Amino acid sequence: IPRQQMRVVSVDSQDTAGGNYAATNALDGNTATMWHSEWFMRTPPLPHTLVLDLGSRYLVDGVRYVPRQDGNPNGTIAAYTFSVSDDGLTWGNAATGTFAATTAEQIIRFPAQAGRFVRLVALSEIRGNPSFTSAAEVYIFGTAAPAPPPTTSLLTLSGTTSSARPSSSSTRSSARP
Repeated sequence: IPRQQMRVVSVDSQDTAGGNYAATNALDGNTATMWHSEWFMRTPPLPHTLVLDLGSRYLVDGVRYVPRQDGNPNGTIAAYTFSVSDDGLTWGNAATGTFAATTAEQIIRFPAQAGRFVRLVALSEIRGNPSFTSAAEVYIFGTAAPAPPPTTSLLTLSGTTSSARPSSSSTRSSARP
């Protein structure tokens, strides 16, 4: 999936006070930079969550996780969940597992799920640190998907349309049929 169209929708923790460890670093194509959860001023506990907007709808079937590459394993994700969503609110669990205790990049594959948003939740860290999460890069695999089926609203079912209608008696004509 083209990374230039992806954007970070939300992240629960990123350290920008102790250095440039913003979540956007996980999408910049540079393994010398990284996203790291807060550690300088405070250290919120795991889990840590990163939500990405893919820019359009895809059949998402994998992720490549590149841990930080500076020789320090702090924050390298161990246990994770990976979810996909069409609306960023309702999530389907695509994968749950544990990365190997290494700083080498790792790829997980799973049955394709359609959606525009992906959510990575780091549940634990390879050395057992209860607070840290980091990623040099996160790549999402998938192919273009058709638009989701239209949702049916109650207004459509009741025969009401969305056209403008007077809503108060003061705007209605006083003439009777």
